[in-house]
Amino acid sequence: MKTSSLLYWFLLWSTSISGQHIEHILGTSDISITFFGLDFSKAKIIGIEKFKPPQKSEQYYFEAWNHLLLSEVHKYDVRRAFMKQTVVYAFDPVQQRNKKIRRDDFISRRAPKNFSKQDLQKLIDAYDTQKVEGKYGLSLVVHSFNRYQEKGYLYIVFFDIQTKEILFYEKMVGEAGGFGFRNYWARTFYNVLADIRDYKLRQWRNQLGLSAP
Repeated sequence: MKTSSLLYWFLLWSTSISGQHIEHILGTSDISITFFGLDFSKAKIIGIEKFKPPQKSEQYYFEAWNHLLLSEVHKYDVRRAFMKQTVVYAFDPVQQRNKKIRRDDFISRRAPKNFSKQDLQKLIDAYDTQKVEGKYGLSLVVHSFNRYQEKGYLYIVFFDIQTKEILFYEKMVGEAGGFGFRNYWARTFYNVLADIRDYKLRQWRNQLGLSAP
């Protein structure tokens, strides 16, 4: 009985601490977050066989999409989307994982199942964060590109950089569009960040009972 009671209070305390962290992340503008970029390690693209396939390798596009987030920070504005004064970019851990993806693992005929918290935690656990400074990390974990639906799906994942514990995650969808394979799917990232900026962050904050920063 004593052991069970201690376990109950530990779980209650852990949940409370995680809640405090995410309230701090979403409700405070003057904290810094470290952005890890786009994680494609479990992503799928559906329907590409019915359309003109890209001429370059998937690794080229993984790097190109992440490079867009770095080179066009005012367009793909993570800082503004999450209302943060400072966002530090640290893409190396995710880029290293993206380089291991094989073409056969990326192309699929059917959409994958939704990622569970356990699925996402395995991805975050694999990040090499030894040289990454900061307390809170943000990763955009790409779930799928669906050419038939003309949409991209990804997960917003906040985590503790030191412990790698996931503090918050949510699946989002962005409309695709634009000329060329790179720009067509890059539009999904732009639209997701725009949705967070325009209404989603406010919605999350309201759910937590937080006032505007």
